[in-house]
Amino acid sequence: MLLALKDIIEICFAPHVNEGILFDLEDLIAEHKRLYLTNTDELGHTLKLRPKHHFLDHYVKLFRCYGPLVQCNNIRNEAKHKSIKRVTKTCMNFRNILKTVAVRHQLQEALHNQSQSFLGDHGIECGAESERCIDLMESTLQHLLKPVSSEGFISQVSKVTVMGMDYFPGLAVVIGVDYIVPSFAIIEIIVVFKWEIFFLVRKVNSTYNVEKHLYELSDLPQNIHIPGNMRYSLTRPEDLISYYPLAVYPLGTVGAVSLKQAIVEVEK
Repeated sequence: MLLALKDIIEICFAPHVNEGILFDLEDLIAEHKRLYLTNTDELGHTLKLRPKHHFLDHYVKLFRCYGPLVQCNNIRNEAKHKSIKRVTKTCMNFRNILKTVAVRHQLQEALHNQSQSFLGDHGIECGAESERCIDLMESTLQHLLKPVSSEGFISQVSKVTVMGMDYFPGLAVVIGVDYIVPSFAIIEIIVVFKWEIFFLVRKVNSTYNVEKHLYELSDLPQNIHIPGNMRYSLTRPEDLISYYPLAVYPLGTVGAVSLKQAIVEVEK
């Protein structure tokens, strides 16, 4: 039941959809409702459908009318309300709560506007930075990194935040898609040059695990000669198919990842 709900959420958060994935969504909603009705609560009572289950039945029609529903979600507004509700709980002053919230909100906005990362850094925040000589790195990496910096040195950072998303080595990213099959890569090095971010990633194979609803990763075969530039590539955050970085769970030879949104190839 929960795995079916997980697949439904991935499709609802997909930035692109097609007719095939909408048929899958219809089947997943019906399967989730069927499994929900076969479960019982802690007292042994049969679960009953809630109004939200009825709303699910209209999602496919809404997709066809308005496109990807992630463009209509209200999560950012709810996040804004969360900070305001936190203020009301901590200030302990309910005499004029509207004024209190307004003043605290304006102080928070003023602090944010005066921060160094506001507008000037293009929404980019970097972690610990170190300078590395490209000529002292592996030949494969030299070939990829030399076009980035003509000076022969790169600025390698331990972590980078781009528009609220945290990227650091060891995370997986989606660098391609073949219809609905995503291609994954592991971030090895993060390079910053003139406020432009580059990810040096190592490509991996992936196999979908039907039972766990996740992708098991494995290294490219070593017994077959594959050029170094085919094992590694250089990409930027805006070139990723999905901007969500994925945690790699310890499963299989390299690990396993679970998508946060369904990946569909976009027709050009």
